[in-house]
Amino acid sequence: MNLSELQDRQANKILEQIKKEKPNSQCARRDPEYMFRRRMYEDILRKEFLKKGGVIKRKAPRYTVLEHSPWPRDDDSKEYRRKIYTFDEILVLIDKYGFPQDWNDDGKYGPERYIEAHIWSDETVDKYRNVKDRTL
Repeated sequence: MNLSELQDRQANKILEQIKKEKPNSQCARRDPEYMFRRRMYEDILRKEFLKKGGVIKRKAPRYTVLEHSPWPRDDDSKEYRRKIYTFDEILVLIDKYGFPQDWNDDGKYGPERYIEAHIWSDETVDKYRNVKDRTL
């Protein structure tokens, strides 16, 4: 389940639990306004995805990463930042720049460390997980 699928109270309770159990994790560093901002950004993602003809089958996307992700950070100065791409469009960018995990695994060349993908249907995820395991 995604935090955005929970009521604010439940989501914040989970974030507080993470802060206690894993104080050095990225999730433990999230401030009290995190869920408000997250929902706001997801609304933008939803609208932009719909503009590109995307089909929404979930209230909130499932967040995934193409390849592995050593650490997520933002730098909005690059041409490809702050945009939504379809699968075909992201393949063009990967051909042009490669996977950040390959050329910047240690962060030496800036904050690009991964490519985040949003999946807006459970059917897509169900193809790749054990049907018995509904916790993904």
